[in-house]
Amino acid sequence: MLLTPHVKKNELPLYWSKDPLIHTTTFGHIMSYRRFVLLLHNLHFVNNNNAEREPDRLKKIRPVLSMIADKFRTTFYPFQNVVIDESLMLWKGRLGFRQYIPSKRHRYGIKAFVLCDCQTGYILDIIPYTGKDTALDRHADVGVSGSVVLTMLGPYKGRGHIVYLDNWYSSPLLFSNLHALKIGACGTVRSNRKHLPTFPKLKKGEVKSYHANNVLALKWNDRKDVTLLTTVHNDEIVTTEKERDGQPQLKPKAIIDYNKNMRLVDKSDMMISFNECLRKTRKWYKKYFFHLMDLCVLNAYYIHCSLTGKKPGLRVFSLTLVRQLLEKYGPPQPPPAPLALPFEVRLQRGRHYPVNVPSTEKKKNAQRICRVCAHTQLKQRKKSCTRYMCKECNVPLCILGCFEVYHEEVVF
Repeated sequence: MLLTPHVKKNELPLYWSKDPLIHTTTFGHIMSYRRFVLLLHNLHFVNNNNAEREPDRLKKIRPVLSMIADKFRTTFYPFQNVVIDESLMLWKGRLGFRQYIPSKRHRYGIKAFVLCDCQTGYILDIIPYTGKDTALDRHADVGVSGSVVLTMLGPYKGRGHIVYLDNWYSSPLLFSNLHALKIGACGTVRSNRKHLPTFPKLKKGEVKSYHANNVLALKWNDRKDVTLLTTVHNDEIVTTEKERDGQPQLKPKAIIDYNKNMRLVDKSDMMISFNECLRKTRKWYKKYFFHLMDLCVLNAYYIHCSLTGKKPGLRVFSLTLVRQLLEKYGPPQPPPAPLALPFEVRLQRGRHYPVNVPSTEKKKNAQRICRVCAHTQLKQRKKSCTRYMCKECNVPLCILGCFEVYHEEVVF
């Protein structure tokens, strides 16, 4: 499945096709198509008899999800700046907790709250949204959005981290709670949030700010009004590299830091979209499992870049990962060649003649399956037994027709 994005084909059976125009030998060498479909059909993560009694909507994928989320949290410790945003995995089938987010690329799917490290892009935690059943530490004073932030930042209390949020999460009360936990916060905020001060109407380029209880509320007018809350900035105005009407553009420092650290989750979704192993399926939990595999590959790539200082690109890294997995866990024997010998030997004249298949202990007149009948690409294949073989090539062949075709045709 990790290899399929590198060899894109329209349908899954085509990866095992022996059509010379699209033939790819690796997939058939790893396992047969029948075995692959059998494993995919029986891919389950819980005992269905026990899962039926659980009210959890994610019960079909919960063991794998919990294990991977724990690995994400313990494998990498973040730098100072982190960001929380929403991610969406495409799913248009029937599902009780499917969401519609028009700002996302897929719009319909399974929403998840994602915590990312701003310096590396590493995904630290993921919580799928399932409605009222979402696994959160509920805090009535800050609502669902604030509960998401406090739950995901629970392991980082008192460490001095700074979290960047969009306007769905931000509120003065949440930022006060985070400051009490020694966690800085910065993010845009909706102008009608409770406890937010009333700002006057501003002209283009003007800035107005208020502060109370370690929280700064700032409003800046650029092309439109932008309202922002922060506990780690003041109302400092700095000069940017961009120019407007021949003059350097001025911006609040808080706005610059916000723009720099946000959109990490969208960037991760974009990188995965170029290299994802998702396939159409009727079972949402199977698709979500493969989505989690994509996240694991992405995190492994970020760790590789942090340790080595090199950025080979996600596609090159993923292909190298597949190659190393096959070297360690794949079939030990080399991939079988479609022909018994190279063209130069098989097609040489004057050295091929038929002999009887050698006898065995159990069978005096032994037989073998004809190579041309079983592997032909020009007609329907069949398993026909023959008592004759080519001594030079050590290949069983029907004496009439197949012997001549095998030694004269490049493609038989």
